[in-house]
Amino acid sequence: MTSSVISRRTLVAGESRPWLFQSDLKAVDRSHGSVPLNSLGTAVMLLLTMAAAAYAGQAFMAVVTGRHLYWDTSWFLVKLLSERHIAVWNAHGWRDFFVGRFGTFAYQETPTLLAMRLRVRDPHLLSLIYGVTLFSFKPLGLLLCYRFARDKRLVIFPLLTLFAGTMNSEASIGSETHLMSALFWPALFGLMYCREFKGWVLAAMIAVSAPLLVCYETMAMLGLFLCAACIYRLIAVARGRRERWLSWVFFGWYSLGVIFGALAIAFPRDATNRSGFLKSTFFFLHADHIGARVSVLVLLLCAAVVLIPERCRRILNTLTAIGTLGSLAIPLYIILHPQATNFGTNVVARTMHASVCFVLALAFIALHFHLLQVGAAQYKRLFVMAAVLGICQSGWSLVASSQWSNMLTVLRAELRTHAGAVALEDTLLVQSVVDGQPIRELHADWPLMSLSILYSDNRTVRTIVFADTARFLPFDPYDPGSLPNLHRFGFSYAPYVAALAKKRSGIRKENIVPLSPATGSR
Repeated sequence: MTSSVISRRTLVAGESRPWLFQSDLKAVDRSHGSVPLNSLGTAVMLLLTMAAAAYAGQAFMAVVTGRHLYWDTSWFLVKLLSERHIAVWNAHGWRDFFVGRFGTFAYQETPTLLAMRLRVRDPHLLSLIYGVTLFSFKPLGLLLCYRFARDKRLVIFPLLTLFAGTMNSEASIGSETHLMSALFWPALFGLMYCREFKGWVLAAMIAVSAPLLVCYETMAMLGLFLCAACIYRLIAVARGRRERWLSWVFFGWYSLGVIFGALAIAFPRDATNRSGFLKSTFFFLHADHIGARVSVLVLLLCAAVVLIPERCRRILNTLTAIGTLGSLAIPLYIILHPQATNFGTNVVARTMHASVCFVLALAFIALHFHLLQVGAAQYKRLFVMAAVLGICQSGWSLVASSQWSNMLTVLRAELRTHAGAVALEDTLLVQSVVDGQPIRELHADWPLMSLSILYSDNRTVRTIVFADTARFLPFDPYDPGSLPNLHRFGFSYAPYVAALAKKRSGIRKENIVPLSPATGSR
């Protein structure tokens, strides 16, 4: 009798453990109530408005000046116009599609492709559409995070990801990591805080989740957070069979994304990318990137503000002042040392997308499960430092767009001066500085080929500047048959082809040795 009672009690206790675990998670979910963003106060809201306006302004200038065409994107645009379909970059077809990043290219290029299908033939307008698309993902992601979150102050996490992470590499805005970081946070917020997936909420979750299947290798790391959030949603948030079924569907999708991301790391499209990523993780310790260094400082100060008790108000105020005043070094540096601008460090800074996002995601999880406590005063300090950092990052970007425009002016002058295929070493573009302004570090050498086409006068290509020492050339500048097919957009290669033929003819004549009148021999 006694053993029977004990057995029943043991069984009941054993059965109650999962139930208790589930009730604990549901209690965590219920503990997150609605808190408006304006609870931060008028002064903080004003700073956030200024930061939003500054970011929008710098993005507008970057697109208008064509700065979004730095690095790969100028060739991506030319390739899209030439082939008239979404770019496919994997070398072995669908056999290695996990490194193809089809999700990224589909989202980045579809609006421009649709404009082409609607018979838009102005390449400048198509370039603007392309640039607006590239810069739109992160603001839209932030808006979704704001809509999904119950406590609106939680947008500090995607906001810091933007201002202290991805803005340090926005000169290479076409990188796949920009889309990955833009979609990760709204996907995570939607899973954690949306009570039901229906209507526009379900549509938004599908939209932000779709490209994550084949987006970038960081999905192998960040996707684990999304998978865990699906399990949390299944236990604590989902109500009814439909919501639980959708949680499993999203879990399966993100799990495949994690697997494909891991495969892309193990079998990279280019082995140098993997080694380069590992080597550049702590690039800010040796590279001259003022934005990255200040961003790391601000993130460390944010961590200190959260961990130090509120009773140490003098220390907290001092740390906040250091964070805000220290951010001013970003625009001051480019103003005082314009010749030091190097867009190449922006390419290296893409490693911050993974590291910053990962650390902030850990902090977010700790805060959600009450392992970390952040009070109202601490939130205010965090938003102040983030907003000022965003304003200062935008100031750097505005000056950088002006420098890019100066570089394009030099490029256009070289295109008018020369004819045919011209080596980079024979132009002013090879110089580091021209009239006190940076040149060489703003064009990355090999993209000059596609920029020479896009910025030719009246779409009449006369000159193509190329770097014969570049590791990659998008096409053979000496082969007219390899030139991108852009005739439907009004481009003409006639002067360029004629210059090539003339140069070949001159070379043949130089190689002819005349007959000697005395001997009749050569």
